[in-house]
Amino acid sequence: MDKFLKRAVLKEIKGGVDIRTDDLERYHREGHISLSEMINNGLRSEYLNKFSDRFLKDAITDKSVSVDTLVDAGLENSRTEDLLGESFSEDDEDEGGSISPDPVATAKESSKTTEPPNKNVAQSLIEDINDGVISAAALRDEMIRGNITDAQLFAGTKLTREIIARVKNFSSQKIPMPSISELPPILENSTDMYFLGMPESGKSCMLASLLTHVDREGLQDLTAYNPKGDQYRKQLVEEFKRGILPNSTHVNLINYIQLNVREPQKLEKKHPINFIDLAGEKFNKVSREGFPEFKELSNYLKNKNKKILVFVVDYYRDINKDLMVDDQGSNLLQVLTNLSKLGIIEHAESIYLVVTKADKFEFLEGDCEGDEISVEDRQNFAIKYVKQEYKSLYNKCKELEKTQHINFRVLPYSIGPAVLKNLLKDFSPTTSDSLQKYPPLLLDRIILDTFSTGGGFFSW
Repeated sequence: MDKFLKRAVLKEIKGGVDIRTDDLERYHREGHISLSEMINNGLRSEYLNKFSDRFLKDAITDKSVSVDTLVDAGLENSRTEDLLGESFSEDDEDEGGSISPDPVATAKESSKTTEPPNKNVAQSLIEDINDGVISAAALRDEMIRGNITDAQLFAGTKLTREIIARVKNFSSQKIPMPSISELPPILENSTDMYFLGMPESGKSCMLASLLTHVDREGLQDLTAYNPKGDQYRKQLVEEFKRGILPNSTHVNLINYIQLNVREPQKLEKKHPINFIDLAGEKFNKVSREGFPEFKELSNYLKNKNKKILVFVVDYYRDINKDLMVDDQGSNLLQVLTNLSKLGIIEHAESIYLVVTKADKFEFLEGDCEGDEISVEDRQNFAIKYVKQEYKSLYNKCKELEKTQHINFRVLPYSIGPAVLKNLLKDFSPTTSDSLQKYPPLLLDRIILDTFSTGGGFFSW
């Protein structure tokens, strides 16, 4: 398989195109595309769970993929038990209490090997890095196996020595994913804030950066109402502080975080907010299969709380349309329609269309008022862009603004450039221009649009 065909197949996997499972198994066995590469490019869990037991056992045995990677990618727990005769708990312990090896310690131990890496394998990895199709975790595993060295990475890619060191020490814990039955009811007398978007749209990264900003500014007031959500929030914040970006939300889960957010200027005022992160793959499935799929979740979501609906528009997805299959605009509009049918729009106070990856906005001469690009310039760009590229979605939101008296805003957002999918280049709030501007901008809007313990809803 030449590299152009390989890229085409990876694009199909990333875009969710239907592919025969036996073809995917054959690509792996023949050494064209590894199972690990497929997973890193968004292989849907429904395909992963169609693979034969023999194929998955072979992939685990030859160390081309780890069990943790399979579980994180959505392998059903019953399949894991069938394959290895054990279930994996939240602490990654088996019944005997043994713990999975620390990847950092394993990397240090593996560095003692004297066997030189295969040049063809190293060159293939360099191409994958330069094409942006490999994650930090996958590259770390390849370094552990001795397939590429620091010197080869530094010479063949744009990775800095600091980034290479972060890859070698990369460690991201698996987030235990509860089922809806394990979650408490959505807390009443709060604002439900939905984060809705396509897979890899940046919504979980946006949520992580927002929660980290709230934590750093001392504005969070924990309630312990939802322990599963607290665990999710804690991990998002701890890893974001280390520059590690969250993996895609589990395909069968709505993550729900309950938090009281203090007003920056009036700390005694607290805004009770339910942050609801809808899995990107679930969102995608809702859009493909329509109303019946979303109705499955409606009994849990439906209540009388006021709502803020955050629809995430991935700018990078639009400027790389050749890499994508799903129409982002159609999917966003379909889910908005589904929400209307479920009666959720009736309780909506605000709708935000947030254009992520704002650092990649392509400005033309005359688009900016000054010599430097300001937040206001990016705000105006986002509004103009949505009006032009998402006319139906924009017009529907304007209609709801008029008929349902819903506050409607288009906002830009960015956390800054990332590398190897999982690593934020600059994660310091003192040096990152994006982290200094966008989380506070979004928080200010949220404070305006939610009620506090000291008053009712505010309008713009």
